[in-house]
Amino acid sequence: MKLTQYMAALCLPLLALTACETDIEQVVFDATTATPATIAVDGTQQDLYTLDANNASANVFTLNWTNPDMGLPVAVTNVLQMDIDGHSFANALTLVTETERANTSYTAVASNLNANIQTLLAAYGLETPAAPEDALTMSFRLLSFISGSSSDTLYSDVLRLRVLPYEGEAIYPSIAVRGDYNGWDWASCQKLYSPDDNHVYTGMIYFNGKAQNGWKFCGAEDWSTDNWGIGETAVAEGSNILAQGGGDIKTYARNSYWMEFNNETGTLTVSQIYDSWGIVGNHNGWGSGDTPMTLGTETDAAGTVQHFLTATLDMPAGNTWKIRPDEKWENDKGPAQLDFEGDVADNGDGNFIAREAGSYTVKWYFNKVTPSLVVTRNE
Repeated sequence: MKLTQYMAALCLPLLALTACETDIEQVVFDATTATPATIAVDGTQQDLYTLDANNASANVFTLNWTNPDMGLPVAVTNVLQMDIDGHSFANALTLVTETERANTSYTAVASNLNANIQTLLAAYGLETPAAPEDALTMSFRLLSFISGSSSDTLYSDVLRLRVLPYEGEAIYPSIAVRGDYNGWDWASCQKLYSPDDNHVYTGMIYFNGKAQNGWKFCGAEDWSTDNWGIGETAVAEGSNILAQGGGDIKTYARNSYWMEFNNETGTLTVSQIYDSWGIVGNHNGWGSGDTPMTLGTETDAAGTVQHFLTATLDMPAGNTWKIRPDEKWENDKGPAQLDFEGDVADNGDGNFIAREAGSYTVKWYFNKVTPSLVVTRNE
């Protein structure tokens, strides 16, 4: 649609004052004549997509879309949204925001799709369905608008897919931290995880005083893939470039590190460097002398070795407490930072609370994608 505007203005030449009129012709966006994007499943659409925690890195489906026709040669932003059907996209999650108009597809990976569905289930107070007949219908749509403007938004038709998510912990791509701290045993390594499967692995590692005896990153038990160690440059406690097939890393002298490792570039970055973790609370006057936590392991029902920091301590009724490193008030862990279960509650003030007096065993499963806390009151 064309809109012609006329402006009357006073022009002031050097010697005479005369009136002039300027024609400004502008082409503007008209949402009623523009064509929205279309969205569809690549290939044959299945009646039901079943997600599997044991195959969390698998591609579930790919969505393809056509770009909208705005009727104007303008930059367009496309936003792919997902929600549980029947909720009018009230808590819609954004899966893709694309401004270049070059990317016209999205592949759903099982772990990411399941995590997003769990987020929506929590938002609506719903339980994870267990049977195929109770599978969720997920709604997908594409929003399009002129980039950097307040233009009307175009909406594609809604695509609906039936999905059966899984409950419990997903299995994410991981890389093992293998070293003297665990006897170089492949099965009991602590790990870094890549929830987005994007070659960036992160996590907390607790070396238990043995880091300087040597360790490496390892992607397979036979050392055949992602075998990263020290290269020609010495490794310091900061950002480093590791070498494939390099030697044992022996630089790290502290117990606890937050690590980020890119197995495409070999870049390792460490932070949150501590000697110890402990429990502080009413039981010690919120002062020095935190109850120290020690490293422990156990094998879960699936045969996976789980790593945790643990302490057993007596708590009076109503004892409030947190976990903190090196008796410092930084990176301390409370209900806002950790999932928790067992004989513990959130006191509403950022601390955990023991409702009854007694002896408690605290286990912090730190080496997971989502760290969690389990507290047991000992009989």
